[in-house]
Amino acid sequence: MSEKTLSKINYKYLNQNPGIQLIKAGSYETKKLTNTIQFFNVPVSSTEMGYFDTHKEEFKITYELLEIQTVAKGKIAVRDDKGRKFVAEEGDALIFTPTTTVLFDAESDGSAIYTRHRKS
Repeated sequence: MSEKTLSKINYKYLNQNPGIQLIKAGSYETKKLTNTIQFFNVPVSSTEMGYFDTHKEEFKITYELLEIQTVAKGKIAVRDDKGRKFVAEEGDALIFTPTTTVLFDAESDGSAIYTRHRKS
């Protein structure tokens, strides 16, 4: 189990010009969080969106930003620092508030679309 922290990064946001933007699958390079967990971020504005994919690996992460994950496929099981378990399935949303440490359970085998909200 490894502990990661998501924190503020300076991005060039996509919303600098008016209009419609299409982000095709594969447009952004996927980053590995662990051996089997990967994600990518798209800096839209002070809100960022991305895709998160996990495969039966336990890991701990501390959220420094507000993040909302909507499960698109499978299930994602997490525990808070009090050991309470939450299981989100397709269509469910998980909301992580700043300075929350979350343990992703090894039974998680799902994908989520997320938005990450930065303070302005």
